[in-house]
Amino acid sequence: MILILPIIAVVVIGLILYYIRTKNQERLKLIEKGINPDGQSIVEFRKQTSLKNAVLFISLSLGLFLGHLLTISFEQLDDFIKTISGHIKIPNQILQAQKYPAQID
Repeated sequence: MILILPIIAVVVIGLILYYIRTKNQERLKLIEKGINPDGQSIVEFRKQTSLKNAVLFISLSLGLFLGHLLTISFEQLDDFIKTISGHIKIPNQILQAQKYPAQID
């Protein structure tokens, strides 16, 4: 749980920086074309902003969903490994060698 908070903070800060960078790049491209970046109509600006936000939130939700699936998969894999390892007979010599390794003088 402790690792989740810094990861979320980094993701949020990264998304904010990405948004600012993209916005500035678009303004620079409009200036290079000779178009006034503030000359867009409000309707066009809202369409572009809505599309950007939609893509951002869709990708964010897909990432969270895939992360959740991976978490479930690893938990089930761990349970599977515990179940299988309970049925496998390990010779006592191997177990004792792991508990008491040979001391080299």
